[in-house]
Amino acid sequence: AVLAQTTESLLALGQFDKTIEVGQDLLTRLDNPLAEINADDIQQYQVTGGLAIGHAERALEHHQLAEQAYFRVVSQLENMPSSEQQRPGSLYQSYYTATLDNYAASIYQQGVAQMDNGDAAGAADSFMRVVAQASASTIRVSAQRDAAALYMQTQQWQRAIDVLTDFQTRFPNNADTATIPARLLLANQSLGNWAGAATQAMVLAANDSDPTVRQEALYSAAEFYQKAGDTAQAIESYRSYAHKYAEPLAQNMEAQFRLTELYAAQGAAAEREFWLQKMIQTHAGAAQPTDRSRYLAVFAASHFAENDFAVYDAIVLNHPLKTSLAKKRKAMQKALASYQALAAYYVAELSTQATPRIGG
Repeated sequence: AVLAQTTESLLALGQFDKTIEVGQDLLTRLDNPLAEINADDIQQYQVTGGLAIGHAERALEHHQLAEQAYFRVVSQLENMPSSEQQRPGSLYQSYYTATLDNYAASIYQQGVAQMDNGDAAGAADSFMRVVAQASASTIRVSAQRDAAALYMQTQQWQRAIDVLTDFQTRFPNNADTATIPARLLLANQSLGNWAGAATQAMVLAANDSDPTVRQEALYSAAEFYQKAGDTAQAIESYRSYAHKYAEPLAQNMEAQFRLTELYAAQGAAAEREFWLQKMIQTHAGAAQPTDRSRYLAVFAASHFAENDFAVYDAIVLNHPLKTSLAKKRKAMQKALASYQALAAYYVAELSTQATPRIGG
């Protein structure tokens, strides 16, 4: 009892080295206690003596030694019978929560020291030890959040994904959870996991508070699905983008063009021609058409002109000549109209280039 009181007094006086020395002596004696000391007192002195050592080591910034001291007390409390843990006023009820937090903090401080020494990867691992070894501590959430940030910083993409996904699942209402989809997108993109990146882009497209982010995320999702080889989802995303976002013109037209390419690969002629026609209409209705929109419109118009010519060329004159000639003439007129429409793009471009010169 005297050693126990002395240990606590030395700690209160800030004599940390002496606290550790006397505390260790106390714990050694308790390993072979005198007969007159009862079991309850032994447990009490082991807990308070161990905590005094842990507090003193932590005050001296000996965080590894503090961790060992706190772990010894945590283990002792956890190994008590369940009935004792639940008894009001028990050692467990009095000390466990605070001791677990001190144990977690001693591990976390090792991570902070590693960060100060430039070892970000080691710091992340230390923060994750808090998660693994003191999951019920009050700093567990902060430790996991900080570990994820460091895994991202050190480009340990898969570890970042694992930690962020777990955080997202466990703490859906945490303020930091809202930032996770963007980070998961970056991590998956960096790994070339296009399906995973697409999934996160779609989350942003549906839920982000910034409308610009939602728009850009939807287009990115389409690109990622295309890279992943998921044609159906790529088509759905490009189509949704093309219908929903008319501006900026360049990206809207590009989405339409991607649709024509994807439908061509599927052999879906009707769907492809719908979007080819849509490109022509979009360029024609644009307040400020661009060289790219003109190129895509010409590309689409060329398709229709070539198709119309192919239809004309395929018609064979035969008997009754009048009927077949009329049919061929009608096809020729349609083909000519298509080529005239195509030529109009070039005339418009030349006129635009010539206007300043004429005015001069």
